[in-house]
Amino acid sequence: MISSRLRQTKGFCALFFASLLVTAARALPVCLNVQTKSGSAHHPIALGEKLSLVFPHSIYGSQVEEHFRATSEGFQLFELRYAEPRLVEFYGHEWAANEDGRWVVRKRGPLLAILELRVSPGSWINVIFGTEKLTVKHDSLTDGRARLALSACPHSNND
Repeated sequence: MISSRLRQTKGFCALFFASLLVTAARALPVCLNVQTKSGSAHHPIALGEKLSLVFPHSIYGSQVEEHFRATSEGFQLFELRYAEPRLVEFYGHEWAANEDGRWVVRKRGPLLAILELRVSPGSWINVIFGTEKLTVKHDSLTDGRARLALSACPHSNND
């Protein structure tokens, strides 16, 4: 009886690990596709990785942070951070926790396939993920607009 269970367990483990290997081999690398007036660029990003938009508020000038998770379906908002409490009220949130001098709202927002960024003249938006930091400004290259989407990474000739 013990040897029968041991064989079943070994068989199950072998099948389980084989299915993991097949799944990993089929997984395509995911990239953050950044499109601007001047073209597009692809940056590798892991599913589940945090992507942050950091920018000065257009009226008050204080810092706003929007934190998303990269998912297989797009960007999932999970946290907002404000430099001052009046921004919590400005955006219509009923409650925020003060953490290290920032007002934090944790909420699951809508799943967005695309993030459309628009930057006013003289302003900027930092897009931060992993060790990368991209800055979108209102200039002749971007016209203050950028479109972020997740997609399969393009194949290189080195594959």
